[in-house]
Amino acid sequence: MVCILYVLDSNVFISFKHYYSEVFISFWDKLQLLKDENKLISVYECFNEINGSVEEPVQSWILKNDDIFLEPQPKEYEFLAEMFQNEKNRESVPEKAIAKGTASADSYIIAKAHSIGGTVVTEEKYKPNSAKIPTICKNYNIPCINSKQMMINEKMFF
Repeated sequence: MVCILYVLDSNVFISFKHYYSEVFISFWDKLQLLKDENKLISVYECFNEINGSVEEPVQSWILKNDDIFLEPQPKEYEFLAEMFQNEKNRESVPEKAIAKGTASADSYIIAKAHSIGGTVVTEEKYKPNSAKIPTICKNYNIPCINSKQMMINEKMFF
């Protein structure tokens, strides 16, 4: 069996709020197991986007497991420089985020997955000629799936 390293987008963590910890106990156990097996990571910019703004039980889980939110490495900055040579890819960082100096994790998620050979997990949908995560991933041959596919891959059945 192939071991996949998942790089999660903010919207995936946000969607986990629907898995009530009192009801979906096995979901949280399996999510923790993925983390403990070093199969699940994200980027620090993602933590900045969601920390304090997500509902329970997600907030507690991300604080308990904040070591999955990684800082960019030099190889990722090199990829980002290459990626941003394309004007369309620069749109992945919203002007509002630039103006306000707020977090924007999309490009960092893509760069992390590219540098480690990981699979991006996002709820964004592929849209040709856009700056959406799945589109950029496709352009760079980076695997990109949604959380449902990750749960199927990992047999996270409840």
